[in-house]
Amino acid sequence: MGKMLNYCNEEVMFEGCPGCSYANHNFKLPCGIAYENENFILSQDWELPIQGFMIVSPKKHVEKLEEFTTLERNELFDIINKTISILRNHKICSHFNVVFAEKENRHSHVWIMPRHSWMKDITNNIIEGIAPIFEYAKSYLRTKENYKKINETIQIVRSEYEVDTLFEMAKLTAKYADKSITGDFGDIIYFSVNQAFQKPKVKFYGGTKETSYIDKSPSLLFDENGAGKVELKSWMNKENCPNAFDSNYIQIVQEFVNRQLPLLLLIWFRKLDETEVLEYFNGKVAYGCLLQTIKISRKIKNELLLCKNNQELHRFCIKYKLYSF
Repeated sequence: MGKMLNYCNEEVMFEGCPGCSYANHNFKLPCGIAYENENFILSQDWELPIQGFMIVSPKKHVEKLEEFTTLERNELFDIINKTISILRNHKICSHFNVVFAEKENRHSHVWIMPRHSWMKDITNNIIEGIAPIFEYAKSYLRTKENYKKINETIQIVRSEYEVDTLFEMAKLTAKYADKSITGDFGDIIYFSVNQAFQKPKVKFYGGTKETSYIDKSPSLLFDENGAGKVELKSWMNKENCPNAFDSNYIQIVQEFVNRQLPLLLLIWFRKLDETEVLEYFNGKVAYGCLLQTIKISRKIKNELLLCKNNQELHRFCIKYKLYSF
């Protein structure tokens, strides 16, 4: 039986490999898991009370980077990229180091290490001086105030990742959409919510089980001028993502986007709730009632409610520059 002190200075017992034990939920952290899927777990580093210091741990026992499949490596770096974007966007830290740790007979993992300004007082080289930084954190950062910051940071990251659960709901709801409202849009189209440094997009079913998940599906970009180009991940091809290479299918997606353009843009710019639009698509909410939920100034609300269709709504949004944050 092994043991360690977690970042809150509490003793944690585990049997065998700590990475496998954590993957099996045999021990927990006070702040909980930030994100989990079938292959990886993202959380605060187990032992170090450094705000924004995240660990990405594979669920399967992997000791070397080359033991991951290509898809697993892509997924791993997608998680790293998204997590850093979230932390940077929420001003947790501006710069980060990413460290892939290999240990013989132990679970490999990735550290996402923020380069906080206080670290410069300890060492001029954060990589070479990582040990004294860790010792400082264990000695001086185990405070209630710092634990609160860690919990707040994990909640931010968790909330950003929970956006993905909306896609699963949207995917299911879209199957029952009123086609007289939505038009024909193929198998499944589900929304995409704004993420840092990205352009407006909708995600769509790629045509295989592999491309049916939100983080592994192709996208169609769009802006106030309408549908744009298809956005693919580097590993996508005609075999594993056939819909993205089918001109007829893409046309269906483009027609859906163009027909629902103002609603999709308002969702993207967080002036309209996705769930309200899904209710409208399902024929459960009238168009006028949907307009009531758009988050705009009261001064122009009455004019908004005069819109009878998406074409009028689009002109209204352009007039008042609603396609922005």
